[in-house]
Amino acid sequence: MYITFTDSAKNRLAALRSNLEGRLHLYYDTEGCSCENSGIFTLRLVEEKTAEDDEIQSNIGPVLIKRWTEMF
Repeated sequence: MYITFTDSAKNRLAALRSNLEGRLHLYYDTEGCSCENSGIFTLRLVEEKTAEDDEIQSNIGPVLIKRWTEMF
């Protein structure tokens, strides 16, 4: 799997991130959804990689993702 961020997305991420520390995480949110298959992905900053995380390559560097959400 490979994620390609557009120039517009890269600029927006840089502006939102500013000087914040952390790693980019593609988070799958299922809160309020009827089942795990109807969640949505969001981008978050996390302090570190956990044992549950894998890395996906992208044009801005590695992005973390929970292993169980990779199928979505």
